[in-house]
Amino acid sequence: MTTNSQGVVSTTSFTGTYSVATNCTGSVTLSVAGAGTETVNFVLDSGNKNFQIISTNPNTTAAGQAFPEGTVTCGLSGKKATFAQTLLGKINSTEPIAYVSQVILDGKGNVSGKGTFAVNGGFSTASITGTYTEGSNCTGTITMTPAGSTTIHLDFVVVNAGKGLLLLETDTTASVAGVMLQ
Repeated sequence: MTTNSQGVVSTTSFTGTYSVATNCTGSVTLSVAGAGTETVNFVLDSGNKNFQIISTNPNTTAAGQAFPEGTVTCGLSGKKATFAQTLLGKINSTEPIAYVSQVILDGKGNVSGKGTFAVNGGFSTASITGTYTEGSNCTGTITMTPAGSTTIHLDFVVVNAGKGLLLLETDTTASVAGVMLQ
């Protein structure tokens, strides 16, 4: 899943190569269908299960994390789980935005929680309500509404057997991505 500068989300395929050094650092070069070549450097954690990445493409500032997807189950349906969430990006092409929230998924498709939101230099704290769905392929959607604000629509991929979600906002006025971790 990718998003362009206009906030349009699309699904695409990619191929690539990677290398890992003995000190647990490495690089990945991807050939992304319709988008060219992407190159990142990474550092593995001490368990060699998760890694931190940074883009090394010219004129790009981007970093993030990667987690194992899990092999047994996605892990969200039927059980309550509390996550710490971080979302970063821009809305309306220029306004920086950041969210730090505690998000509770009730195992039945409902979202609740509370967060701090920074939009274009202003800060607020609000409760969160919403809904979520999870597919059998470990992907899904979350709709969250901070009290007094507009609804946020996110697509996600479940990682680490349900202990984390990688998130991408799908609203056309936003270019926002993040992570939720238990």
